[in-house]
Amino acid sequence: MTVSEWKQARFAVQYPRYDVEVLDGDGSVVKGQTKLGMVRDSYDEADDCSAY
Repeated sequence: MTVSEWKQARFAVQYPRYDVEVLDGDGSVVKGQTKLGMVRDSYDEADDCSAY
């Protein structure tokens, strides 16, 4: 599932008058075609780097 698909299928249903920006592990806004798995993985990578 992409970020755009998630926004339409899940977020917009619960919060129809709002918009959301999805951030990766570095705090950057991701594009709509980004897969949610890639977003999740970016947080794992950010956690790994913070240990050093």
